[in-house]
Amino acid sequence: MGHPGAGKTFAAELVSSATHIERIDVDNLFDEHFVTFVSKRAYLRAFRKLLEGKSDWVIDSYHGHRMPDSVWLDADIIAFTDLPRDRLKTTPITKPPMPTP
Repeated sequence: MGHPGAGKTFAAELVSSATHIERIDVDNLFDEHFVTFVSKRAYLRAFRKLLEGKSDWVIDSYHGHRMPDSVWLDADIIAFTDLPRDRLKTTPITKPPMPTP
């Protein structure tokens, strides 16, 4: 969880690669229009369907406030990337290359 550009995807890719657990990029799966304007109930239904049958997952998302409570309760680890907002706006952040396994 964290602001856009804070390194969430990079960290999630590292964890996913190291553990061989699927990374689910919620921000790219749900259209911004859908996330902004759909009811919380519809979002939760879609999210539950996304995780259906999965016992292990690495979730990469900016929309933590919309996550079902079960995600927080079922998570083994929750990582927040929390760079100051003013730094995100003024400092370009580039992703370093992914290490090869």
